[in-house]
Amino acid sequence: MSSHHVIRDEQEPPVFILDKDFNLESLNELLGWSPLVYVEESLCKWLLARSIKIDGVLKVGGDKNVNNYDIPTYQKSTGQTMLSFICSIIADKKFTGFNIFCDIAQRTSIVSQAIKKAPALPICLFSAHDQTIITPKNEFVKWFPVNTKIKLHDERSIVSPPSIRHENTVLIENEGKYKFTSANQPLVLTITYP
Repeated sequence: MSSHHVIRDEQEPPVFILDKDFNLESLNELLGWSPLVYVEESLCKWLLARSIKIDGVLKVGGDKNVNNYDIPTYQKSTGQTMLSFICSIIADKKFTGFNIFCDIAQRTSIVSQAIKKAPALPICLFSAHDQTIITPKNEFVKWFPVNTKIKLHDERSIVSPPSIRHENTVLIENEGKYKFTSANQPLVLTITYP
């Protein structure tokens, strides 16, 4: 980051942390840009012990008790999906996307929710050792290193330049920029880096 780059409040995509099952290095990279951080209540102590500033506490269970931290709290309504809950928190802000750290079951649920109702903003889901991109557009372009595996949600998606493909999984043979196009929206890719 250059010395003249000023980070303003709500400039960077916010980070939502729903579980501890992720690569901490990925979180630290994003935290370097000073995004807003929203955390599932049970993870507050764990994150505060790592000196991570928390901007909002997510209460996803039925417990309506006040949290023990002096941090704004957001209560998920009964029957509300996790994706709609998160979108409601940032609805009045001018973000260009958002990041969610979650476990594999949560990722599966959020992807399913996004397919039923395409989100207005791009989402990056981090879980275990992979990353899932959900973009409201039907096109995604990114540079990938050799041996990256990309699972396409829509088997009819087109990859350019052509790559080794087995059913809906693409193996990147040559590092470079790749373009993914789908007839459907949103476009969903799960990326496993080498």
